[in-house]
Amino acid sequence: MSFSRKLEEANQYLSDGDFEKAKKNFDLLLNENPDHPEAIAGYFISSYWDNRLDRIHNAKEGRERSLLLVQSFSEFQNAFDLRKFTGTTSFQSISESILSEAVEQLKISVQREGLHFQDPNALLGLIRELIRFRDYKNALEILNYSSSVEKNSPEFLYLRAESLYQTGEERKSLILYREAFLRDPSAAPLVVLKAEPILFWMEKLRDSYKEESDLKEVLPVVLAEQGIFEETRNYSEKEVLGFYQNLVRLKDTLNSRKDLYDFKIRCRILQHACLILDIYRGMQYSEVYQESKRILDNVDPGFFQRRQDGIKR
Repeated sequence: MSFSRKLEEANQYLSDGDFEKAKKNFDLLLNENPDHPEAIAGYFISSYWDNRLDRIHNAKEGRERSLLLVQSFSEFQNAFDLRKFTGTTSFQSISESILSEAVEQLKISVQREGLHFQDPNALLGLIRELIRFRDYKNALEILNYSSSVEKNSPEFLYLRAESLYQTGEERKSLILYREAFLRDPSAAPLVVLKAEPILFWMEKLRDSYKEESDLKEVLPVVLAEQGIFEETRNYSEKEVLGFYQNLVRLKDTLNSRKDLYDFKIRCRILQHACLILDIYRGMQYSEVYQESKRILDNVDPGFFQRRQDGIKR
């Protein structure tokens, strides 16, 4: 059997969760070629998980085991990032194995205990790892399980928006991204956001905004200015009134003080004003539209025209 075929077989044992056989096969490969990077990575990875298999099996099936798998996988990634093994086929194989099992254990937990017993932080941890590994299908499945939890968590919205974008639902994704940034820019998990328009502007702005907190505030403003954030979902009158009241409150706060928070307040004013103008598109003579535009123009006199130009592009 050729070396490449033996390597494929060893990685299959990793995918199947048979870490002892995987380790033996990678050991044989190392005897053949001690310097081969795939064999070195595979041996270390299979040894790592073989040493943790008893602890995983001793964890209670369901929620406890799913949580342990996610925690262990996060620790594993940190350890193996340092060894530069993350681009190998064995890393791919073990990631599929561990994350798939974590998803299955979560499903068992939901079936037995119901969603209300699930830890939101554990759900977020699993979804983040799935997205980091680009397993957007399973990420969306867990997000659907978490629908009642995510209503109170902006980060769930960001992760759902990212998963939707990467599975072809670009329009829905950008509407949801916009809502997430409007709710709480500071909660944006920038490290896992790879949707093309988000990533493009994130990288373009990074040199100008060294502080990540500032980048999170300005990013949705630029996305609105460029016409990327233009569409909105259907909001109730009560929700729109809430946005307008927030806009007026932010305007009053900005006028009453000058301090380190000016930048943040200005960004949020521009976000809220743009959303209201988009909701009231076609009703330019309404009082809410006119007052929102006046606030927008006072904060940044050239913004409205730049945005119109961005939308036309």
